[in-house]
Amino acid sequence: NLNRPATGTNTEDKAWYRFMHAGHFTVTLVVRDLQGRTTQKTVSIVVKQQQPSCTAPAITAFTANKHEITVGDNVDFMIRIHSGCLEKWTVWFGDNLNRPATGTNTEDKAWYRFMHAGHFTVTLVVRDLQGRTTQKTVSIVVKQQQPSCTAPAITAFTANKHEITVGDNVDFMIRIHSGCLEKWTVWFGDNLNRPAT
Repeated sequence: NLNRPATGTNTEDKAWYRFMHAGHFTVTLVVRDLQGRTTQKTVSIVVKQQQPSCTAPAITAFTANKHEITVGDNVDFMIRIHSGCLEKWTVWFGDNLNRPATGTNTEDKAWYRFMHAGHFTVTLVVRDLQGRTTQKTVSIVVKQQQPSCTAPAITAFTANKHEITVGDNVDFMIRIHSGCLEKWTVWFGDNLNRPAT
């Protein structure tokens, strides 16, 4: 009802109009020739109310189930995002392998197996449909695995000679089975307290 029609004189042309209000509209084309004869045709247009604009994404939770692990262990990350127009989230694990986890749910999980020792900053980056981003980080410490320790077992301790003359050398063969040997010591029994280690 604004009475602002578009007009033209070409037999093939275009007209445009920006509808500023919601509702059902009947758009009418009226054509008149030089003799004053008219004809018309209508098109129905439905204009809906514009959806509210997206709020900027907010990370409401980004947590890890463990903050200190051993090489080869998995860490689960819980992700919660508040956004009406989430495009995607990406978790970068901070180990420079460029193998992120991605998703599009506002509540989700990601997991990762850390294969190297070190301090890692894991970053969640959230992007909405309007291109806005936000991020949050979690620190993970990955320690080197300790070797499995079995009790030491002497598998061989022999001498190359069992009778000698003063001043002669004796060679001793030592074999020990242990995953975590600290050291061995041989005391020679001559009360001089000079062991070999």
